[in-house]
Amino acid sequence: MRLIHLVLSLFAAAIVSGSSAYAQGDTGDPMKGKVVMVTGSTDGLGREVALRVAALGAHVIVHGRNQERGKGVVAEIEKLGKGGARFYA
Repeated sequence: MRLIHLVLSLFAAAIVSGSSAYAQGDTGDPMKGKVVMVTGSTDGLGREVALRVAALGAHVIVHGRNQERGKGVVAEIEKLGKGGARFYA
């Protein structure tokens, strides 16, 4: 479990540090206007990555085999009120 948290933290840090707006001190939505596709995002690590990237303001393409879980992830992302999402099977 600690490895998953480490990977997610490193992933989020890489996204944030790569954003020029964030580097200039704008701590708003560093991924706003970006579209990110996360495969396997209906469960586990992919789901966590999708939620965290959306929390940074990105529009997430939620991809997976299970339509019900995919729509659930989209609903969670929309509830955050930062980024957007759409599910593709």
